[in-house]
Formats: sequence, C-alpha cells, structure tokens
Amino acid sequence: MNIARIKLYVLISSIESDLRNFVKESLQNPFLGNESIFLETKERYAREKREKPEEDSELIDFLTFGETYQILLATKEELGRNIKEELTKHKETLESIIPIRNRVMHSRPLEAGDYDTVNKFARQVSQITLWPKCKNAFHEINKESPDYFLNHIIPKRKNEEKVCHNLPESDFDETGFIGRKRDVRDIKNILYDGLRGEDLHGQQGIITLFGEGGVGKTALMLKTAYEIIDDDECPFDYVIWMSCKTTALTHNGIVELAGAIRNFKSMTQGIDNIFREAPQTTTLDENIESILDSIREVKTLLILDNLETLQSEEEMMDFL
Repeated sequence: MNIARIKLYVLISSIESDLRNFVKESLQNPFLGNESIFLETKERYAREKREKPEEDSELIDFLTFGETYQILLATKEELGRNIKEELTKHKETLESIIPIRNRVMHSRPLEAGDYDTVNKFARQVSQITLWPKCKNAFHEINKESPDYFLNHIIPKRKNEEKVCHNLPESDFDETGFIGRKRDVRDIKNILYDGLRGEDLHGQQGIITLFGEGGVGKTALMLKTAYEIIDDDECPFDYVIWMSCKTTALTHNGIVELAGAIRNFKSMTQGIDNIFREAPQTTTLDENIESILDSIREVKTLLILDNLETLQSEEEMMDFL
C-alpha cells in the first residue's frame, strides 16, 4: 500500500473520529430526522458485528465521514458554539474531504491535491484542542515513524461493489491523477453511446488509446474504469481488466513479470477464467466461444492493457 494513501487514511480516520465525538458530546438523539442514515448505519453494524445493537448510541462509531458531517449540519443549532464555529469555518474543506475519503477507503485512484487538501486541514486544526485525534495523528505522521504506519493498515472492504470487476489498484498515488477530465468524459461517452446503439463516433464498440510510452494511457483508462463502475447509471455488469504487460520498472531496473500473458491464447484463457467459477484449460477456439457465450449473457467492458506486446494483430482483429 502506497505511503501517501496510508497517510491519508490515518489523517481522515482521525478527523472522522473527532467529528463522531462532536456527535456523542452534543446530541442526545443524533438520528432524529435522519432515518435513512439510521437504517444504513444499523445495517452496517449488523453486517460487521453480526448482532443487533442494544442502544442506538452504539451506531455512532459506524457512521461514515459523510453521514457524520450530514448529521452535524442538520443539527447545527444544538451544537456548542465552538463546534458550530469550527464546522462553519471549515465547511468547504470538510465537504471536499468526503470524496477523498471514499477514494482512500474504496481503493479508488487518488487525484492530484488530495493529500495537500487533507494535510493542510490537519495542520490548521492541530493547533486547536477541539480536534485531539487529528492533532495527534498529524504530529505522529510528521515524525515519520515506521511503527506508527504499520499500526494503521487500511482495512480491506467487504465486497460492496455494484459491478463485478477485477480492476487493479492504481500505482500513481504519489502524484495522484492529474487533469485529463475531458479525456475521461469522452471515453465514457463513446462507450455509453455504443451500448445505446448510437455509432456517433465511428467506434462500433471498440476504442483504442494510443501514444508514446509513459504518457499515461494505462492511468487514464484505469481512472475512467473506476469512474464507470461508480456511476449510478453504469451500463455494464462486468468490467474485466486484462494486462498484457510483461516487464516492470523497479529499483533494480527492468524485470520480467512472473505469470505474464505472453501470447493471444493465454490472453483468451485469462479472460475466460474470470467468467468461470472453476477455471479450466481449454483450446483457443473453446476459449473464444466460451467468452462469446459469457458476453451474450452479461454486458461486459473488456479492457486490454499493453495489447501491443502480444504481437498477434491478425488474431486480435478477428477476435474483436
């Protein structure tokens, strides 16, 4: 796990804890008038604890960042003056942290500026006694203590995805995803138009991203793919990512990747195995026929990364 993501997790979790403490200290019935939040939190509690809460107050520790903030805003007049002033003062920043928190917790690609936004907020409130958890986390992070980070590994989320996918985690957390919003929007529009039967861009369901090595083709498509699966109107049932990358750049230079896909047949076998509950070895023709049978049943977005390394242009064109 990238150190930037872990630092964000630590800081955001501490801010979240302080916000929950505002709720505990100031509100006798935080769920009054927030029925939908109450039901979602109760369900989350039962899923994780495998039992029902004895008191509604037990649910507060299971509120998400956004839910906690929403409750505080809805009950602002009941809060103490100092807390109310803090929420008003930092309203814009706290609202901007909510999507950052979701990107951190759900393994979504980070965006440029995510870390700076959260770190700047933590630095500001670390001078105020109202935010003790955030103050402590900020100072510990600045000590760069390895032991502290080892005790704050981001928990793996249970499978709550709306779309079945095997997307990899991003490897550009240090910088975050920078710009290219128009490119992301254009790729999504072409894909969605194709599913609606509108061949407005002459794509016929196939899109190729091409450019010099290192310009960010993989990062762009990965960012787009994550936006697609999080889209409330996502038209796909499956999003399958198949990487044909055979080497990686490490501190020791370029190394060969173990188990890499090196030919057209192994690529089709890999795709077919994702659909199958019990993967099995089959012939090339059987692989292709099985893939076609699968995508007739479910709407599938198939993403082939580093496709040029296969050197199987004729076979690939026939397959597509």
